[in-house]
Amino acid sequence: MHRFVSRKRVIVGQVASYLLRVKVWMIFGVMALGTAADARGNEVLSTSPNGDVVATAVEGGRIEFRSLSRNKAIITVQHKGVPVREQRERSAVGWMPSFVFSPNGAVLASKCAWLPVTLWEVRMGRMLMEFSDTGIGYELRFSADGSRLIGSGLVNKSGLQRLSLWDVASGELLRELTVDVPLASEHWERNSIRPRFAKSGSMLVIEVIDGDKRSLKAWNTETNQPTLELTLDRQSNPDWVMSGDGEHLILREYGGPERSVKRHRVLELASGAVIKDWRSANSTNQ
Repeated sequence: MHRFVSRKRVIVGQVASYLLRVKVWMIFGVMALGTAADARGNEVLSTSPNGDVVATAVEGGRIEFRSLSRNKAIITVQHKGVPVREQRERSAVGWMPSFVFSPNGAVLASKCAWLPVTLWEVRMGRMLMEFSDTGIGYELRFSADGSRLIGSGLVNKSGLQRLSLWDVASGELLRELTVDVPLASEHWERNSIRPRFAKSGSMLVIEVIDGDKRSLKAWNTETNQPTLELTLDRQSNPDWVMSGDGEHLILREYGGPERSVKRHRVLELASGAVIKDWRSANSTNQ
């Protein structure tokens, strides 16, 4: 009987381990594929901001630039380190690159599977630099002036998520933030790092959900200094928005029976000062 129970435990443990590996590689595979119109900024088909170049991704780490306004030859760039087709077909991740144009269209930032994030000069197809140790789940975003690049997402199979902020001109890593929650945790899928640049200016707001903790962090990416950190009630699931000029953060938090009471705060991102604060309740009108 003892041998039977021990054997049963071994089998159950092996099955649990297998299911966890499947979960890991399913997540990795989905995060590596990308879409043609990804709302988070990464694409496999896109035109430059001024509309004169179309970029298309090709399986195997290749990106092609075509001019829409002039009869120019196709410019092709290739991520280094892509395995041969046979190995790619056996791989648990996708090898279709995804990318985002800089605001002026002169530079393209791309990622492919677990290879380094790469910056390309669009006009000539020249590789400008690589950022290594970025992981497979990185989503890329440029700041409004194109001077900063953010990568954020899943880094490894254990569940580590990371945000990296780089200086585009120098390649310097300015900031790094991590959320490390094991994939085996039942709460893992609700943990994340979500960055958002202002539409103009240098401000960046990052929402961090880590276990029972939820916070908003603001950085001035020009000075590379934090300006604000708010601890939020994760259970109330607050809403927030940043003004287009990057000067203010508007936050709405819920409380009371059935989340009926809403507290609103307007904060200056540069100083963290609260400049407006009011409460409202759900209407009683039927």
